[in-house]
Amino acid sequence: VTECRDVTVCLQQSGSYLDYGYPDNVEYTTTQEDNVVLTYKSKDEKRRTNIQLVCDEGQRHVPKVTIQGEPSATELNLELRSVCACPNGCLNPHVNCDRIDDCSCRLEDGSGTVSLHDLDNPVAPLSATSVDKWNTSYNYYYNPCTKFTAPEPNLNCTDVAVCQIIRQNSEDFNLGLQEGVTFRVSNSDTETVVFKYIHGGDDRTTFLQLICNATREIPLYEFIEEEPFKTYYFSLESKDACMQRSHQQPEEIVRKRLRTRI
Repeated sequence: VTECRDVTVCLQQSGSYLDYGYPDNVEYTTTQEDNVVLTYKSKDEKRRTNIQLVCDEGQRHVPKVTIQGEPSATELNLELRSVCACPNGCLNPHVNCDRIDDCSCRLEDGSGTVSLHDLDNPVAPLSATSVDKWNTSYNYYYNPCTKFTAPEPNLNCTDVAVCQIIRQNSEDFNLGLQEGVTFRVSNSDTETVVFKYIHGGDDRTTFLQLICNATREIPLYEFIEEEPFKTYYFSLESKDACMQRSHQQPEEIVRKRLRTRI
């Protein structure tokens, strides 16, 4: 759309597109609650968008953007809630964890590995439950290394990594396969590793965040949310989620980290 080329904010209204903010025309202010407000003006400065940033640590995966009031012919007000709106909330860049196999990876600087091999059990996969706002109940099953078939009558959860089953009608959904799994470190300070599973039925995708707890012998697998639609988030707390340290010399690790960041 020509009217909205290279803009930050574009408003579609009655079949037309309007520039409501240009990236090179922005101002910063704060509210009484110390929230930062970004004000973007259109190229001709006839319209503007005010985006209030709200620190929300619960909004870790996808920012939540809502319109505040009705847009006018000259002004649009938005609220953006995200962990990235918190002080230092998004300072740490994602670090690669290079694939070893379907359920283990090695930090790109060679300083450590994480492996879920000890949790692998295709006969009795890890399980979790949830209930949505319509009181629909779900069972979830996960096995990190070996494909499994869900332990309930199903049509779609055969040879999968992650499965969802609706308890009321036993309808099942493949949420991801071991094939194509990728790994990344979401926080370079805590070295929290996230597994991403794709190839789920009907383009479903699953993210699994590992939580290191050196004292937890029995793993805790929990459903977090489905947001946006067909994108699922889970956590796995266990001693097996902890980074296994390399025996490399510290100076060698530092040199590798410098090379990977250049």
